[in-house]
Amino acid sequence: MQSKYKSPGSRTLLVLCTVIGVAICLFGEGPLRLAALLAAAIFGLLLYRKGVSQDKHCAFIAAAGAAMLATGNPIALVWIWILPLTLLSFTGPLGLAINVAGFVVACAYLGWQLPLPTAAMAALMLAILWLLFSERLRGRASTSPPTEATWLLPPAALEVDIHHELRRGERESLAAEVLVFGCAQSTPEDMTQLCARLHEYLALYERAYRLNAHGVAVIVVATDSDAAAERRRELEHAVQPHKVVSAMPLAEATQRFGQRKPTSTPAAEAPLWQ
Repeated sequence: MQSKYKSPGSRTLLVLCTVIGVAICLFGEGPLRLAALLAAAIFGLLLYRKGVSQDKHCAFIAAAGAAMLATGNPIALVWIWILPLTLLSFTGPLGLAINVAGFVVACAYLGWQLPLPTAAMAALMLAILWLLFSERLRGRASTSPPTEATWLLPPAALEVDIHHELRRGERESLAAEVLVFGCAQSTPEDMTQLCARLHEYLALYERAYRLNAHGVAVIVVATDSDAAAERRRELEHAVQPHKVVSAMPLAEATQRFGQRKPTSTPAAEAPLWQ
């Protein structure tokens, strides 16, 4: 359940672009230096600001690269190789159009900046990179997520883990809370979508617990209360249009989930917020 919302790959790309921006700022001149300085500052800010999706990261990077390439300085050519990593984040018919247009413009730019044989070889390498990254993304998308039975834990496990995390938090001075997610429309289809999004955005160490036919609980553990609140906002944004219907400290959660009784049938279950 690696998070694509704030994934290591997204952070690595931002770090790489920040380093490239600083390098271009040091060796570039005129408008290119100013554009690189501004881009590096924005990338550095995005590294520390949470709650921004990877799609927006890629849009910022693509816009900054296009601005520096527009200066016509050969130093900015390095952004050509970043394009496949950014434009491929756009999906659907519009994303396909953006990628085709981006590749055509990139090849034309290479032909303008380089001798024809060199430009042709660079365009071929760019096409290979584009296809490789595209195939990798398609492979990830085609991998079906596990069914609920294989990764959602039962309510009994939530009670055990709450007591475990409560003791660990007292021992290691950690902040933790239980988040209860509810479906937007309380339908089986919405529950399936909610589970799929949680499976995509939860970190490897975070666990999800099925409460009933309409709700899922997640224990969030962080170094302090501010970090826990920030993680809660990240997850709430990631699962939209579904929502966090309650967030409570572990001590309060022990009273709510400590004496859970199973319901007779799934059809008798009601949303947790009613």
